[in-house]
Amino acid sequence: MIPLAADTVGWTSLLPPLLAIVLSVWTRRVILSLFFGLLLGVSMLHAWNPLVGLRAMVQDFLFVELTSPWNASVILLMLCIGGFVQVIVRSGVAEAFAASLARLVTNRRRAHGAVWGSGLVIFFSDSANPLILGPLFAPLFDRLRISREKLAYLIDSTASPICLLVPITSWAAYVISLLAGEYANLSIDQPPMLAYLNSIPFQFYAIASLLLVPLIGLSGVDFGPMGAAERREADKAKPPPAKPPASATETPVQVADARSGVLALSVVALVIGIMLLWTGGFPEKGVLDALTAGRSVLAVTVGFVAGALVLAASLVSQRVLTPGTIIKNWGVGALGMRNVLAILALAWSLGACCDELGTGVYVAGAVQGSVSPILVPALVFLASAVISFATGSAWGCYAILMPIALPLAVQGGLPIHLVLAAVLSGGLFGDHASPISDTTIMSSIGAGCSHVEHVRTQLPYAMTAAAASLAGFVLAALWSSTWVLLPVIGIMLGVVLFFRRKTN
Repeated sequence: MIPLAADTVGWTSLLPPLLAIVLSVWTRRVILSLFFGLLLGVSMLHAWNPLVGLRAMVQDFLFVELTSPWNASVILLMLCIGGFVQVIVRSGVAEAFAASLARLVTNRRRAHGAVWGSGLVIFFSDSANPLILGPLFAPLFDRLRISREKLAYLIDSTASPICLLVPITSWAAYVISLLAGEYANLSIDQPPMLAYLNSIPFQFYAIASLLLVPLIGLSGVDFGPMGAAERREADKAKPPPAKPPASATETPVQVADARSGVLALSVVALVIGIMLLWTGGFPEKGVLDALTAGRSVLAVTVGFVAGALVLAASLVSQRVLTPGTIIKNWGVGALGMRNVLAILALAWSLGACCDELGTGVYVAGAVQGSVSPILVPALVFLASAVISFATGSAWGCYAILMPIALPLAVQGGLPIHLVLAAVLSGGLFGDHASPISDTTIMSSIGAGCSHVEHVRTQLPYAMTAAAASLAGFVLAALWSSTWVLLPVIGIMLGVVLFFRRKTN
């Protein structure tokens, strides 16, 4: 199919992604929204004929995207990650680690640090994190007179941010796969993994939300509705009984020897490193060059398969789980990735369709001359935040916005990793603050607190990190250096010190 010229389609090239955005906000169903956005775009390529467009959508886009070697390897990777995470969660390894850490907690500061440290270690699943840590630490927080709202905030502030910053999680694989599709559309001959790694120091919201937790814990300051919740808890005559999570009806996990999980994760990291060096041309190339040039999807896939095998052998030898149970749970975890894979297939196809329509070229041309390049990363951050907040899905937001934001970066001469970081940070903030986000809901469930109160008490902290991040993206457009992180941290520290002085 010959791509249409951008000046032929004009402003109507915006209709497919706009339809996806509007439907996402209206229906809260990302897959359905992407489907109809894609159908509209392909119909536009065929004289606005929806019947021809439906056939072409399946034949020329979905089939093509699903059968490309790169995309097929990403699908296999996502299945392997889903299976591994389900087995490690079902084994009780994470609970064993967190329980051993909880025994060392004797005061409020240590409680903050224990939840924060546990959240950083359980980086492999943003959905498992709240349901593991919430019920485990709830009785401890009750004993120390710390509110359940604070517990929900702590686990919510580590669940997704750490998943986005660690390059071997399903979040990273998803982002890299979207990035690879846009690289192909834009004819960029560079490893997508390199752009992702370069974006990590500029993912200001993920870093800011993680660092704000210890700042709050060390200072002992709570502001906004959270302060009221903490004062209410301190005034209670006796701590309330621990509330079980809503997921308590699910099959309980067994507590395994934590060494099983540590061993499996160590194997994952070791195999990934070896595979990246091997496929990247080491020792002919240097270590850093080989790591960035290595086949990241192959390395991560082999790493998680090896880790799953080691974990399975360890659990069977300890008689924690039977081989049949491990295989069954691996299949359950892989099947649990079906919605993610559907979003990926539609996102890849919508990106290819927008490329043929010239959406990115049109947006870049409209922005040039009307918006200063200095403001582009900040505006992308805001747009991503609004879409993610309204839809409750960071992943859906990434799928919708990347086909627009990355061509805008290329046309405007901006660093791709900076604009990518703006998309990722804005989507994470919207997901973190949204009352309809699955992670937000699971955090309130895991902590056993009112969902409305969790959203209300967490929002001032999320807004603080977001305001610091917005300033960071303006500064990064002027001065593209990792030292921009210092003013971002400084803004949050200033807010904390302001409220500390105000409360004293």
